[in-house]
Amino acid sequence: MDLRVLGPLEVRAAGSTLQLGPRKQQVTLAMLAVHAGQVVGLDALVDEVWPDGPPASAVANIRSYTAALRRLFEAAEGSRDRLVRRGSGYQFNAEPDELDLFAFTAHSAKGREALRSGDPATAVTEFLDALQYWQGSMLVGLSLGPVLAARSAAVEEERLAITEELAEAYTALDEPDQAVHILHQHVHMHPLRERAYGLLMKALYRLGDVAGALSAYAEARTALIERLGVEPGPELRRLHRSILDGDLELDLRPTVTTSNRLHQVKPAELPADLVDFVGRAEEIQQAMDLLTPSTGTALPMCGIVGQAGVGKTSLAVHVAHRLRPSYPDGQLFIDLRGADNHPLVAVEVLARFLRSLGVPGQAIPHDAEERAALYRSLLADRRLLVVLDNAADEEQVRPLLPGTPTCGVLVTSRYRLAGLVGLASVGLDVLGTESALALLDRTAGATRVRAEPTAAEELVRLCGGLPLALRVVGVKLAASPHRTLSALVDRLAEERQRLDQLAHAGLAVRSSLDFSYQRIDPADRKLLRLVSLLDAPDFAAWTAAALADVSVPVVEEGLDRLVTAHLVQIAGTDAVGQVRYRLHDLIRVYGRERAAVEDPEADAHAAILRAIHHWLGLAAAGEKALYGNSYHARLAHQIAAPAPDQAALDRVSTDPLTWIEAERAALVSTVRQAAEAGFLAECWRLGSVSANMLEFRELKDESKLVNSIALDAARRLDDPSGIAVGLLAVGHLTREFGNWAQGRSIMENAEAIFVANGDQHGRARCYMELALQDRYEGRLKAATERYAWMVRTCRNVDPGLETIGLRGLGQIQLLAGNAGTALEYLEAALDVCRTQGTGLLPRLLVLVWYGEACLQMGQTARAEMAFREVASWTKRAGAATGEIWSLCGLARIALTRGNLGEAERLTRKAYDLCDLTPQPSASIMVSFSLARVRLAQGRLKSARRLAEEALDNSRGIGAWTYAAQTLDLLAEIHEAAGDHEAAKAAREEAAALRPVV
Repeated sequence: MDLRVLGPLEVRAAGSTLQLGPRKQQVTLAMLAVHAGQVVGLDALVDEVWPDGPPASAVANIRSYTAALRRLFEAAEGSRDRLVRRGSGYQFNAEPDELDLFAFTAHSAKGREALRSGDPATAVTEFLDALQYWQGSMLVGLSLGPVLAARSAAVEEERLAITEELAEAYTALDEPDQAVHILHQHVHMHPLRERAYGLLMKALYRLGDVAGALSAYAEARTALIERLGVEPGPELRRLHRSILDGDLELDLRPTVTTSNRLHQVKPAELPADLVDFVGRAEEIQQAMDLLTPSTGTALPMCGIVGQAGVGKTSLAVHVAHRLRPSYPDGQLFIDLRGADNHPLVAVEVLARFLRSLGVPGQAIPHDAEERAALYRSLLADRRLLVVLDNAADEEQVRPLLPGTPTCGVLVTSRYRLAGLVGLASVGLDVLGTESALALLDRTAGATRVRAEPTAAEELVRLCGGLPLALRVVGVKLAASPHRTLSALVDRLAEERQRLDQLAHAGLAVRSSLDFSYQRIDPADRKLLRLVSLLDAPDFAAWTAAALADVSVPVVEEGLDRLVTAHLVQIAGTDAVGQVRYRLHDLIRVYGRERAAVEDPEADAHAAILRAIHHWLGLAAAGEKALYGNSYHARLAHQIAAPAPDQAALDRVSTDPLTWIEAERAALVSTVRQAAEAGFLAECWRLGSVSANMLEFRELKDESKLVNSIALDAARRLDDPSGIAVGLLAVGHLTREFGNWAQGRSIMENAEAIFVANGDQHGRARCYMELALQDRYEGRLKAATERYAWMVRTCRNVDPGLETIGLRGLGQIQLLAGNAGTALEYLEAALDVCRTQGTGLLPRLLVLVWYGEACLQMGQTARAEMAFREVASWTKRAGAATGEIWSLCGLARIALTRGNLGEAERLTRKAYDLCDLTPQPSASIMVSFSLARVRLAQGRLKSARRLAEEALDNSRGIGAWTYAAQTLDLLAEIHEAAGDHEAAKAAREEAAALRPVV
């Protein structure tokens, strides 16, 4: 994990930036992060989040924020150890190298120690490493409470101090020019820092610029008098007097003399480092490590590769400046123009380099090989850095490589120069949010970014974090002080004019992309235009194959070439083993521009429809693997095309829930794109068939979203089947999120449409939901009728629904105390699963209640086998609700065996999972089970509190069956406490609520 607080709060895990939620939740995380490894009490968190006074719900809100953060970290890292509860507070755990604040502090301390010990070279490196973490004021954009505000001020003072100490180290290293460069900017931004002015005066004096040193004193004196009404302090005045008297003991830079004219020349061709350079700490370190001079015989080389506009040259120049102490004999730099139509040839570059090394024009050989030999001879045993910017290919670079390991070579290119033996490459991606905001802050002006933080974040998003685009935006804003960030957001939001807006004063994103586009062959240009039509944030090769109407192996070869050209990126490998590809947002816009110019509109329309049809085919295969020949799978197959290749079909059929997890973002985008493109029949079918898998994977927000889009599409199409399916799904999710009455009303509307439409299969699917709610609410007669109707109607039509009907009849018998009859129904359901191919989920749903029936019959071993099978599978699938039920069942078995410790462990494990599901029934079951464990432990006060919590929640959703069971448990707790009157009252209330079968 990479957690950053020096600038905007940002967390990256597994290569992705996490969405941290509302601002108060972010303040909670920030407070915990800066105290990583320590317990932060609830009171401290409340005071920090609400410094002006907390609301009544403050503690509950903090718990909600921490629960959301725990879920976020667990999803990103697969671990629950990142944020843990400790007593009445919380502890955030992070290694020192995971938090930028810790790294900043550590490098600062090492730099100071090195400076005190007389090692200015190490001090420079450490201070630069520390400052790389600085992306702006600590936690900029958040409203800070007293603790974080004080910490932010202290860290800001630390940054100012080490900037001055860096300049001091450069001067001690005999690099006063670097010190002057740093300090001029520093005193301009902070004109009241006398120490900085003193260091600037010393560095200027060291350079022999006495007038400049005296002028710096005059500037300091003016600033202090005008702003504070005071004269400079005694130390600065003594320094000024020493310079005037000429008695300052500062060594001037030694003059290098040699009898060999060629070796007198020390080229210093690096362009100026960017004042507004931000971020890239990890990439800088990688490049520095690769280019550190070695004692071996291999030439240190580093390549920086990335797409157009990503900042390769800026990073190379920045790294090269930092490496100057390591290469004291000079730095050569040249733009090889590899992205142009006419790149430089090596023989021209060699002539220029030879002149830079002091070779007179008449002495430069005409032959290319002789030039290269002389070049290598001049560089032999010299410590010199060669920067080759914007290389076209290996052939252009190879003659420019020195022959000895004392030199270093830094190459930038849009292409991986794999043919250069020994070249290790640093891949450059777009800037993260905090670095992008920092760049915008420095180019457009800090006050403007702080004045419109939301608009600034939106500009970063619209630019896709691409440094070139952000620099264009910043320059445009700086050139137009009257223009607001929000106004520019409005202009960039219109996709068709975005690239027009991203051009200013010789900087243009479109022209940069044109060079890359024209260099690839026509077939690859076509593929780029096709994949740019997708709205999905990333995609697998099968999707591109569907768009292009070719096989997956053929499209993979084309995608590989586009990746090499940095027009398509590798997003990673997903959970089912598929390589995932993505386009930068601006490349997507560019590709759509080219498609509008070069391709008939009908072709683009047909390509998108092919992809949607393939989505339907794969989603239907996943639904069938889970539920068998279900209603939703049948609807999808009505218009679905075959899967593009057998491997894609095998992946979804073998592990549908892992597949849906891998494809969920692309799937949601595709459902939305189908609706926007007018493919309404495809849209509502794809939304409905995928929603089941999303929900079972506990992706309920995504399930709710695709259902909403699907229902809207069905209504626009006026399709009764689609409307009924959509209403059923919406009603189900409404109930799952706690509104049982509204959920029933919506589902009954769906039932009416199914009946009017004569759709018995759809009606049976609706009965599954309504019967479940009947059972919870105590309407057991109605539930029995619905389940029996399902069994009759779905026999030989939908074995999965037949199984659910038999399971429901067994559940009702269990409620009536008829465990033997219940077991018969449940065994019949399992028999249908074995013989008729119901898919996986119906079997799991039966096994939970089969285990319960066995437990009531005293068949503990069979019950345990059933619960363990469900627990194992649901844990692997990330299906928290199913895992909760099975863990509670296993806890009951532990109780029957007198193993209270194991019962406690299992129930606590189920309790921790409740954060991952919104279902009220899950939390009710866990509270009930934990109360039963506490009763067995004799912890009656805790048992009563948990039982009352389960009772309140049961009443809250109208689950009277649960309420009756919980009242029975409360009666036992009251009896154990000796409160017989309370026990009697609880039993009487339970009897009144208990439904009659």
